[in-house]
Amino acid sequence: MKKSRIIAFAVAVALCAAVFFGRLIDLQIVNGESYYKKTLTTITKKTSVAAGRGEVLDRYGRPLIKNVMKYVAYIERSFIPQNSYNESLLRIANLFREKSITYTDTFPISFFPYRFKTKEEDKQTDYSAFSDFLVYYGIKNNGSAADVVSMLSDKLKLGNYAEDEKRILIGLRYDMYKNGTTTGVPLMFADNIDIGTVTVLEENAAKYPGVIIEAETESTYVYPGYASHILGRVGKISAEEYEALKDDGYTINSYVGKDGIQKSFENYLRGVDGVKTTYLDSNYNIIGSDMTTPVKNGDNVVLTIDIELQMAVEDALADMIKALREDKTGKYKNGGKDADAGAVVVLDVKTGELLAMASNPTYDLTTFNDDYSSLVSDSGTPLLNRAIGGSYEPGSTFKMITALMGLNEGLITANTVYRCTGRYTYYHDYQPYCYGHYAHGDCTVDKAIRVSCNAFFFDVIRQLGIAKHNVYSGLFGFGRQTGVELAGEVKGYYLTKEIFDARGLTPGDQLMVSIGQLNTVTPIQLASYVQMLASADERYQPHLLKEVVDSGYNNVVFTNEPAVLSRFSDLGIKQKDIKTVQKGMIGVVTGNAARNALLGPYKAAAKTGTAEVPGGSPNAVFITYAPYDDPEIAIAAVVEHGGEGGYLVDLIAAVMNKYFSGKTSDASVDVEGTLIR
Repeated sequence: MKKSRIIAFAVAVALCAAVFFGRLIDLQIVNGESYYKKTLTTITKKTSVAAGRGEVLDRYGRPLIKNVMKYVAYIERSFIPQNSYNESLLRIANLFREKSITYTDTFPISFFPYRFKTKEEDKQTDYSAFSDFLVYYGIKNNGSAADVVSMLSDKLKLGNYAEDEKRILIGLRYDMYKNGTTTGVPLMFADNIDIGTVTVLEENAAKYPGVIIEAETESTYVYPGYASHILGRVGKISAEEYEALKDDGYTINSYVGKDGIQKSFENYLRGVDGVKTTYLDSNYNIIGSDMTTPVKNGDNVVLTIDIELQMAVEDALADMIKALREDKTGKYKNGGKDADAGAVVVLDVKTGELLAMASNPTYDLTTFNDDYSSLVSDSGTPLLNRAIGGSYEPGSTFKMITALMGLNEGLITANTVYRCTGRYTYYHDYQPYCYGHYAHGDCTVDKAIRVSCNAFFFDVIRQLGIAKHNVYSGLFGFGRQTGVELAGEVKGYYLTKEIFDARGLTPGDQLMVSIGQLNTVTPIQLASYVQMLASADERYQPHLLKEVVDSGYNNVVFTNEPAVLSRFSDLGIKQKDIKTVQKGMIGVVTGNAARNALLGPYKAAAKTGTAEVPGGSPNAVFITYAPYDDPEIAIAAVVEHGGEGGYLVDLIAAVMNKYFSGKTSDASVDVEGTLIR
């Protein structure tokens, strides 16, 4: 019994010793440095550390938006001794001024001689915040700029400083007020600091108290000037955005997507900011810091576009517009010299993935801030993404809808013959012509598509009516947004039976609907339409997101599966009738020697459209898919004032040539650190 007690006592002593020595090891070895900091610390501060934004890649893993490292200087007011507050701020500002480094200064009064800035001078001018700032210091905003500076100087005890020094300090105090640094979120003072300045600040921390240097990432565009309407911008969060997003973890220093996929996929691309604990001694010298909450960088977004195809499409569109305007060979006889804008959309027939989307005129995201004033005042509206925001009459490209309606409703068959005399004479008081007043003779439906006989389709809609036509055009998504993941998409103008009646239109007016007049559509709607015709089955949702990969390129976070929007079977449309319409589209290429020479090698099926517009040459429209025996791509192109739809064959040929000769396999692209599936 005595022996067992001795053993128990010995075990207890051993356990106590183990705990003691374990704690000693923790204090002196494992966490010794951290505990030592705390013994010296009289002040502990927590600050937010910005997360890195995710990167953006094309479908083959080629970077479109990459992250590069940069140094950012922040000022945390609580790290600055109160007895030398102004002196410390001035010392910091003067260092940056001496090194010609731009720093944050949004105070809306200029340096001496003082005057109020205008918004044209400085886009960051915010007179609402300025008014709040003056109210905070008990100053009425009804004096001159010099009066305001004088009153603020009194309030901030700046009487002994020179005029420029007063203005520097007032500007800093103003931006700190705007930033709300009392909440512990430091003021973002300067961006992209050179390593020399970083070294000076870190080696002289006591001389520049309150300055925090963070290594962060910045998004850069790998292909300047291309895919601008798709990619979009990132910018400093605005006051309005902050109010809306602050509960989601955004700070006043956050950057957010402003447009394009940068905005649409913000939830994927943005990371989660970390929290850093900084330890200061009684003299406000920084002793050290710990990451209390680690940063979680944003996920990487893989788009459906092929950047090489995208660049080729944008170049081909620009070349087409230039060729029409110059007409050096004299082949564009029916207009086009006033061509000035356009759009092209390329879809994967089997998935609805957007392979390319071009809008012209365009702009360069890398110089957007410098170019902003000229971009917003440009009458050519380069900021408009015409592929989703341009609304155009589709012209004769609409004829396949009218054909399918006639076939499916039993009004016509593939063998029905209509004799075209070049003019539709059913109405005594309204007898519209075929294009060019050309008499097409006996036409079956596939021939009517091939030769673009207006009269054939006039006769179909006259008998079946606009309400029925609405049903069939609705199957293809006209009159509603496609839902592509970009802001700014319009739905076009859809002439319903109700609107038709309300406008007091006549039965003769509905004839124009059958050939693509009176309604307006977007290029992406046209591409979706031809994708469905090519598939002979389903219309897929056009989309830009292929998948999302985690920040380390290790795991796929999300894969976007194709979504079906409608099927031919929804209206009971038979395969034989779809093939009849496709036969007509194939004939548009094979029945024209010039088109066949350019597009025949790709086995393309197509339809052209020429839509009259006021004040210039008609708009040119061209839709196509290829190859017709196993369709892969669907293309829609519109050129404003392009003259005739057929003129765009060179543009379409350039796109097809790039697609079929330049297809890239996943395995052939080697992108370091990128997960390719």
